Amino acid sequence: MLSLGFVSFLVGGCIFLLYAFSFRAYVQRKIVSGWYPLAFYFLGAAFLSWSVGMLAGSVTSLALSVLAGNVLILLGTASISLVLFNNKALASFTVLAAIAFSILRAVYFFPTPFIQGGILIFNTQAAVAVAYALVFICVWLPANLKVGTQLGNRTGFPDFAFLLKTLFAISTFAAAVLPAAKTLPVVAGAFATIVVCYGALLAATFSLRNFKR
Repeated sequence: MLSLGFVSFLVGGCIFLLYAFSFRAYVQRKIVSGWYPLAFYFLGAAFLSWSVGMLAGSVTSLALSVLAGNVLILLGTASISLVLFNNKALASFTVLAAIAFSILRAVYFFPTPFIQGGILIFNTQAAVAVAYALVFICVWLPANLKVGTQLGNRTGFPDFAFLLKTLFAISTFAAAVLPAAKTLPVVAGAFATIVVCYGALLAATFSLRNFKR
């Protein structure tokens, strides 16, 4: 029987991939940078890697899947930083930082996840959890807020931008909590918040691209 964690990460990964795909029209119309959906393709791949790790079941495969997901998130951070700063030199630095961080993660802060009640507990070390929280709050959140404003202004629905940005803010703070969470209720709550927010964002972006005032 498939675990709840496997199904949850599989669903979450598919939502992120579809969310990224929903921006195809916005990229073609030059409303949003193509780097933005690429970041969410990486994020979706990270969620799918965790679902594979849970399906494999062994402690080693679970730890390696978490490590692979971490690398994919950092690659996504490099992509989304181009949306925020539009500076390829800075993005290159972010890639190098991601590589260095991945090496440190593999050597000194190797993942020690475990499964409780069919749910993946990342059990992330404090230093790593703080680093990821800063990445989500200082890079992903401002970039998402920028895109929310662009979607509202360029599609003719500026008031709708407030809803998008609210969902972005809630999901980002949940994402910042998830790596550090060590109890089942907190992990489940943070994960559910992320999936529900991006499910709503997916519906919004698909519907909004069909309208223009």
